[in-house]
Amino acid sequence: MNIKDFDLNLLVVFDAVLGEGSISRAAARLDLSQPAVSNALARLRKATGDRLFVRLGNGVAPTPYAESIAAPIRAALAAIGASLAGRQEFDAATSQRDFAIHITDLGEAYFLPRLLRASTAARRTCACATSPCPPTRRASPCATHGGPDHRQPAGFPRPASTSSGCSATATSASSAATTRA
Repeated sequence: MNIKDFDLNLLVVFDAVLGEGSISRAAARLDLSQPAVSNALARLRKATGDRLFVRLGNGVAPTPYAESIAAPIRAALAAIGASLAGRQEFDAATSQRDFAIHITDLGEAYFLPRLLRASTAARRTCACATSPCPPTRRASPCATHGGPDHRQPAGFPRPASTSSGCSATATSASSAATTRA
């Protein structure tokens, strides 16, 4: 079976019918009509090559094949549901994320040691990799003084006086370094 051609919504229907033991109750739970659930089951039966459910009194019972695929399908649906449930807030105390920071040489010299000390003091298990700011994201010191490189950082007003004495150019941060805190 090719998953790219498979309608994953059929698995939601399968799980509902399995859980309810009835096509009508599954339809009510999914807010679908009974014929829509029956149609979905027919498509799933065709895709799997198994009956999946057999009539039993007023409801349905799973076939052995349906029982064998039930747990993995429920686990997959639960994982998808958890992933889509919404963004979880960042918890610095428990995070084990790795961070990539574009930083200037001045920022690397000033902020990075403080960040690492705070991270070490708090016993964080995050990794921090630094790399130079891309030139398009970094204005040279001359840009704020009206010098030869007169690119203007977005959101900042152009300086009133233009000093021609600025000869500094943008410098890159030290080569990419990774520090585990």
